[in-house]
Amino acid sequence: MNITEFFFKDVFEYEYGYIDENHINDELFKLNTKSQDFWEKVEEFLSSKSDIHLFYISAKYILKDNILSEDEYVFMKKLLQIMKIIPSDIYLKYKSEIDRLVYEQYYLLYLDDKLDNLEEQEMRNFSQIFGAEYVTMCEIKRKVLSDKYEKLKADEIAKSRYISESTLIEVFERDKGRCVLCGSTDDIEYDHIIPFSKGGSNDAQNIRVLCRKCNRKKSNNIGLIE
Repeated sequence: MNITEFFFKDVFEYEYGYIDENHINDELFKLNTKSQDFWEKVEEFLSSKSDIHLFYISAKYILKDNILSEDEYVFMKKLLQIMKIIPSDIYLKYKSEIDRLVYEQYYLLYLDDKLDNLEEQEMRNFSQIFGAEYVTMCEIKRKVLSDKYEKLKADEIAKSRYISESTLIEVFERDKGRCVLCGSTDDIEYDHIIPFSKGGSNDAQNIRVLCRKCNRKKSNNIGLIE
């Protein structure tokens, strides 16, 4: 589906519930977005539909694949002019939704941990379409990077806490499957003698069997607190 059909068929049917039968078979759907005829027909068609909500849902439809191509950007800029909409008014009305969209776009673009020149330009185009200020974009960008760092750190901690199956078997056999403090075989757990958060390793020498009750009494301390 070309961008013209995509815009007029999907967006206007979504907004108004129908599209005029005269337009379905119109040459409008066959025109190139760069032709003057195209924009004359578009302007005529949009003459009574110049509201912010319509433009906003149109822009969201264009972004449904999470990519704002150069052609799509030019297309939406032209629509802004035809519909006589000021981008800052769009942002004012849909601030929280646009901030979320900006966050999602940055998060997706940073999946490879960097932005190239084309991606940077895409986000500049994005800000112009939705009226988000440069400062706002930078703040959201910093939040994305911060959240990605925190997630990476949490993932690394979770991974480093992993105790191998062979170590668990060795400790279980060594401690005869009983809590080394009270001898219980109920609700047994594996405990770091020196807590992981305080530098304790995942070696068998630092792992022991405790029952849940004894393990909870210990909490995050070295050894058992009576």
